[in-house]
Amino acid sequence: MIIFDIFHIIGNISWAADVSALIVALVIGFVWYSPYVFGTIWMGLVGLKKEDIESVKAKNSVLWTIPITFVIAANIAAFCKHFEYDTPSQGFLIGYDLGLVACLLMAIGYLYEQRPLGLYGINAGYIMVSMSAMGLIIGAML
Repeated sequence: MIIFDIFHIIGNISWAADVSALIVALVIGFVWYSPYVFGTIWMGLVGLKKEDIESVKAKNSVLWTIPITFVIAANIAAFCKHFEYDTPSQGFLIGYDLGLVACLLMAIGYLYEQRPLGLYGINAGYIMVSMSAMGLIIGAML
């Protein structure tokens, strides 16, 4: 039965790999959205000020990023397990492919919302880089 397959995959995920991938994604995000890389441009495109990103609401967003990113890592690991991908390059491929799907779905929303192309590029770039790196880490640790 499919439900048993799902439990088998979830039960055999390397949680150490998922936590490592989570940490890598958080570090990439911290650098990516820092004022030294894309942070200042991103804030301008979104319409945020420095005070906005120091607010309690912003801190809650950061806290929510942790479990959400962990679930993403667990799903990358589940895909790797399902396809029996257990090398860094194979993990990278899974992360990249899932990131590409997420970015293409996000592109549809950006088109309808008429959001700036630069904003899409910054956010989609982060997704592609972080999910590819997460897949690489997970593939290396399986």
